[in-house]
Amino acid sequence: MSPIQNFEQHSRPLVEPELQIQTRLQMAMEVRDSLEIAHTAEYLNFLKCYFRAFSVILLQITKPQFTDNPEHKLRNIVVEILNRLPHSEVLRPFVQDLLKVAMQVLTTDNEENGLICIRIIFDLLRNFRPTLETEPACSNQYSSLVAVDGCCHICSGPEKVPPHLKGHFIELKGAQVKTVSF
Repeated sequence: MSPIQNFEQHSRPLVEPELQIQTRLQMAMEVRDSLEIAHTAEYLNFLKCYFRAFSVILLQITKPQFTDNPEHKLRNIVVEILNRLPHSEVLRPFVQDLLKVAMQVLTTDNEENGLICIRIIFDLLRNFRPTLETEPACSNQYSSLVAVDGCCHICSGPEKVPPHLKGHFIELKGAQVKTVSF
């Protein structure tokens, strides 16, 4: 497979509404397979052309899927690409938007994509904390998400758990508590 030569020309069809999901999926796989371009001087051009397309795919063109179908695969590949972006200074202008996209996908998508978005969010917070702290909307959204997630460990869980599974459920709730550090 040859590397993508013209980012703008290749990324433009990704956001066309009439493009078939299967074709869009194939194009996203081409981008994923030539992602080593992100480690070259062309990284900024890559981000300028593809970041908007990936955001539109995740936020407008596709919807969260809970079955394994081409639309789910497309969303998963796009989230994987965003996760694999190097966290260099070139990414800094895109950090706020990347965080917003990752938060949106995290709150609406399936577990597989949600876990990848958690990695994206933690990596962004670790590498670009000063940039993100200046954006109150992102900080508030992240804080409220952590607070909601933290509360789920305090609540007793569903009331209709069969008695023979109650012990397993309590063990599972205890296992969900994790330590996070940046």
